[in-house]
Amino acid sequence: SFSVALGIRATLETFIQSNDLDALNRERVSTYLKGLLEHDKTIMGTYVSWTKNSVDNLDSEFAGKKTEHSFKDGRFAPYWNRGGDGTLAVRPLNLQDVDDDVVSGSSDSDWFLCPLNTKHSCIVEPYSWDVQGKLTLGTSITLPLIVSNKLYGMAGIDIGLNILQQYAKQASDQLYDGQSLSLIHISEPTRPER
Repeated sequence: SFSVALGIRATLETFIQSNDLDALNRERVSTYLKGLLEHDKTIMGTYVSWTKNSVDNLDSEFAGKKTEHSFKDGRFAPYWNRGGDGTLAVRPLNLQDVDDDVVSGSSDSDWFLCPLNTKHSCIVEPYSWDVQGKLTLGTSITLPLIVSNKLYGMAGIDIGLNILQQYAKQASDQLYDGQSLSLIHISEPTRPER
């Protein structure tokens, strides 16, 4: 799963570096994220968020328009997600909660803020969020988008707890001839909508 997140970052950074605005077309990038989610059933969500006016300078064109891929202020932030029944859906990331968390100092948006603040890859401790009307438990792997030392945004994937449990069981089965036990402990799992 981590390789998918790395692939999103590498692809977008390559297009940003070469200023390939055709490849960075918002619809095209959103379709790319959907394709990754369709291909890898272990992933629950794929997303990117560009910092304000940093990649295509089209935020003002999308501000105030209801689109599947841009937040109300025009920032490109598509969130492709897989529901419990396998249905794929897209909506903009909830950047209002992120902005509110920045003001309040809350850590509820670490999934988003960690790669932007640290400029490193981040794996967030398991938490819950709404996916297509259902409370979902999982974690996020997020990475910064950086080209020539300039921060352009972040990219990430979500992984459901059920996949983490499968990984833990596989690891446990391979240790000590299957005589080990791997546990995943979660504390304070409730977080607001992403």
